[in-house]
Amino acid sequence: MTETIKGTTRTNVSGALIRNAVLLTVFSLACKGIGMLFRLYLSVRIGAEGMGLHQLVMSVYTLFSSFATAGFTVAVSRLVAERLGQSPDGRADGMLNSAFRLSLAIALVAAGLMAAVTNGVSTTLLGDERTRAPLYILALSLPFMAVTSCLKGAFMAYRKVLVPSSNSLFEQIIKTCSTMLCFGLFMQNETDIGRLCVGIVVGIVAGEISSFLYLSLFYVCSIRPKKGAKTPVGPFARVAMPMAASSYVTSILHTVENVLIPYCLALYGNDRAASLAEFGLIRGMVIPIVFFPFAFLSSLVSILIPEISRLNTRVDKTARDARIERIFSTAVGGVFFFFPEEIAILLYKDAAAAPFLRLIALVTPFMYVETIADGLLKSIGEQVYTLKTSIINSVCRIVIIYLLVPRAGAMGYTYLLIASNTFAFLTCMIRIRKKSAVRFFPLQSMVLPLAVTVVLALLCRRLLTLLSFLPASAALVLSIGVFVLIYFAFCGILLKKRGVFNGH
Repeated sequence: MTETIKGTTRTNVSGALIRNAVLLTVFSLACKGIGMLFRLYLSVRIGAEGMGLHQLVMSVYTLFSSFATAGFTVAVSRLVAERLGQSPDGRADGMLNSAFRLSLAIALVAAGLMAAVTNGVSTTLLGDERTRAPLYILALSLPFMAVTSCLKGAFMAYRKVLVPSSNSLFEQIIKTCSTMLCFGLFMQNETDIGRLCVGIVVGIVAGEISSFLYLSLFYVCSIRPKKGAKTPVGPFARVAMPMAASSYVTSILHTVENVLIPYCLALYGNDRAASLAEFGLIRGMVIPIVFFPFAFLSSLVSILIPEISRLNTRVDKTARDARIERIFSTAVGGVFFFFPEEIAILLYKDAAAAPFLRLIALVTPFMYVETIADGLLKSIGEQVYTLKTSIINSVCRIVIIYLLVPRAGAMGYTYLLIASNTFAFLTCMIRIRKKSAVRFFPLQSMVLPLAVTVVLALLCRRLLTLLSFLPASAALVLSIGVFVLIYFAFCGILLKKRGVFNGH
């Protein structure tokens, strides 16, 4: 009887995880789909130079938003999940209130600091006064973003994944519609990319405020927090601060990197406009394409963090390790490597992004797995290790950018991305192997998928030629669809043989 109950419970939990992952994947794909279409719209409206200027603004914004929000979603998700598992009444209101107070205080400080340094940053660090107004406007969103990050973690811990996942879609829709409304009503004939960037950031702020209101409403109505519940801020801070420190340091280093790239591209022989255009091409157009399919896997990570945290409180780590072992990656890099020109022309009406897309495709599987592994390491208390490796990786990137990009240009930066992501992948895999019972099988995990990817891609290239009687976009989508379906069928057979789907 006991075994039956345990088996039933295990089945129910696994079923809930699958349902939650499916929900998150659907909403994530819809959100990323809208985001991708919006990015295509922006690339046409403001051009490659405008995308580069927008990326500069967002690099500074990302730095301050990391100060305001870093570590809160994961920390809340982890601590609330643990508290719910230990609490007799199944509540964690005190922990949540502590998180709200701390996050709001930090966000207000970050917003004030951002507003105070914007003038100097825009003229001195970024070297472009057109970034000043967008940065002032973006500072308004930080307090809303901080509380929203805590609310997302709370809903994940309570297993109410439909709320944060639908919220992401709602936020993306508001951002997109608000920006397009600004362009359509007030900037129809505007050509100055600085003013157009103002319209974009107005949409971003509108999206953040709408996201906060959306989650707050559901929080009050569905979780129904108890008034006056208090918990010391200390326990939450002890978990959140190491994660935040990691994000703070890496965000500072990434901002330095993003500011340095246009400068080094100019040293290569480009003028300011051409440097921004190349920067926007790689960071604003190629990288988003590469990470678009990641929606399939990022959803699973969001679900697994609180689940692994619950399992990690047990003495027996077998269940935790088995859950981690269910993570796998796909060879989407094959699509980008074998169809770069067609994808670039389909999305941007220009093949300029194709060489960069093909090179970055070489490490796309590493980028995906490393991102997932990083989240899993944090969920089992390895945030200090991820901090150390992130710092080492970022410092090396900055040094190499300074030395290589002025001599090799944008292609040199692309080679750097390949080396950096390979390093990050290897360090994460080594740590997961050391800290869990997970074992990786090179033949099944790398060699066979790579061989199948190459064979399928070559066959689908041939299929693309045979479908030349169709419109180019239809032939490309059909060829890639055949590739994906056959590849995932192969992955399903391979994983079933390893026992991943039957619990062995």
